[in-house]
Amino acid sequence: MDSVPRKKWLFSVVVTTCTGLLSCGRGAAAPCFDGTYDVELLDRVDEYSTCPAPWASAWAFQVAPTKVSLKGAYGECSQVALQLEADLLPRNLTGLGIADRGAAGAIDGRHPSEDAHACPAWSSLEAHLPPGAWDVPEAALDDGVLWKMEIIDIDGSCGIPVPDGGRCQDVYRSRMTKVADWDGQEDD
Repeated sequence: MDSVPRKKWLFSVVVTTCTGLLSCGRGAAAPCFDGTYDVELLDRVDEYSTCPAPWASAWAFQVAPTKVSLKGAYGECSQVALQLEADLLPRNLTGLGIADRGAAGAIDGRHPSEDAHACPAWSSLEAHLPPGAWDVPEAALDDGVLWKMEIIDIDGSCGIPVPDGGRCQDVYRSRMTKVADWDGQEDD
């Protein structure tokens, strides 16, 4: 098995096993995010990352839930669409507010970097819970929420070696601090 697909597969197995199998006895599927959080990316999780160099390390931003995008099953928490707030975007980010099963949340909308000379690559941004965590508040206590980026269209202007096919994945551990509650009502 090629190392890039194997790493992606391992990441999926670790995240999905916890949220899919271990949480089967949990009650109603409340949203994974209970409010707005300040997020600071900490160390890169090399065993899940396939990019040849860090993509967005030491970056800080804020996310706020706007709606439930994927209802949790078997007692999982429900995935939410996230509004992204950042003073400086180090990269172009985009998302539909929904991600693969197992994600706690995903950014919604297109967020281009303010840098006119930024590389043309685009990245998704998703929050994932570590094994054993039921929701973001629990995982955030131990800096356990993982932030995953799927990056496409990387070229020589991006500041990292170009991976095969111009695509890769980067995963970071994070420190998250809750700054406001969410009432669970969807924004219009």
